[in-house]
Amino acid sequence: MTPARIAFLTGILGLVAIVPNLGAQEEAERELRGEVVSAATGEPVAGAWIALEGYGWGTYSRRNGRFRLPDVPTAPRGYDVRALGYLPATLTLEPTRDARSIELTPDASLQDGLHFLFDHLEDRRNAGRVFDRDVLAFSGAFNLDDFLTAHAVRRVRKFCLDEVTTPGLSLAPPDEFYLVEIHGSTVRAYTEEFLERTARQDLDTIQEIVRLHLPIC
Repeated sequence: MTPARIAFLTGILGLVAIVPNLGAQEEAERELRGEVVSAATGEPVAGAWIALEGYGWGTYSRRNGRFRLPDVPTAPRGYDVRALGYLPATLTLEPTRDARSIELTPDASLQDGLHFLFDHLEDRRNAGRVFDRDVLAFSGAFNLDDFLTAHAVRRVRKFCLDEVTTPGLSLAPPDEFYLVEIHGSTVRAYTEEFLERTARQDLDTIQEIVRLHLPIC
C-alpha cells in the first residue's frame, strides 16, 4: 500500500472517529440542566417547574433541586420557572455543557400559610402513605389507577380532589397532582393551585378547609 493510500485511509478513519464526538457534543448542547435553589437560603427547591416559555415543554426539579430538560433550542430562549411558595420568574437561558443554578425568591405572603398547612396535613395524616411531586411526576404511570396499583394500593373506595369527593379521579395522570395521600381506603389528591390558594387564607380558615377531625372528604 502506497504512503498516499495510507494517509488517505488514516484521514477517513479520523473523520469517522470525530463524528460520534460531534454528535455527543451537539446532544449535550441541546440539554438544559442545573438546579433550582432558594435565593434566601441556598437550599434546593423540589418540585419547581421549568418550561420553555410559550410552549409548555418542561420538567420538574427533583428533591435535590436538580433538573434535566432535553431537546431544547440551542439558542438562548426564555424559560418559565415557578415553584409553590416562590415568586415565578422568566429567565433567558442557553443550553451548555455545564449545569446552571437558578435562584427563586420566596413569596413572603405564602410562607407562614404553607408551613401551617403542611404541618396540619401531617398531623391529620397519622400513619397514612404519602407520595410527593417527585414520585408522582416521574412515575411513568399512565393514570392514578396504574400508579396506585404499582405501589400496592388496593381496595380504594373513595377519591378526594382538593378536599372534595371526585368520582373518576383514578383516570387522571399522576403528574397533575402536587401531593397524594392514602388514608385507609380513601385517596386524597391535592393540586398545587389548591395548596397555594388555601395557604393564602388565615389560620382559622385553613383549619376549616382542611379539617383535622371529621374532614369534609
